[in-house]
Amino acid sequence: MVTDSSPLSGLTPRLSGLTPRLSGLIPRFSGLSSRLSGLISRLSGLTSRFSGLSLLSGLFRYEASFRKESSLREKVGVFLSGSRLSGLALLLSGLDFSLSRLSFRFSGLFFAFSGLV
Repeated sequence: MVTDSSPLSGLTPRLSGLTPRLSGLIPRFSGLSSRLSGLISRLSGLTSRFSGLSLLSGLFRYEASFRKESSLREKVGVFLSGSRLSGLALLLSGLDFSLSRLSFRFSGLFFAFSGLV
């Protein structure tokens, strides 16, 4: 008797058993991707608020420092405190960008898994 001992004959049952597991992972990746998208939109809103607050704060402090006759050192200090808020806004936008990259990776995994199933 001749038996079929090709390596592909055992692979088909394994792949068919793997398909339900992969299809179970798809909703998890989809949910995680939507949560990351919600977090990204919240962070972008927070970033725009901080940048607007930074701009307003810098303008008001700059104007106030020139209204009263203060020294150059105080004016530079006012400018630096406004730039700290700008730095915080830049930090938040960098975090927003990192999370959006992570979200794209998860959506890529989601599409890869959905292509396998």
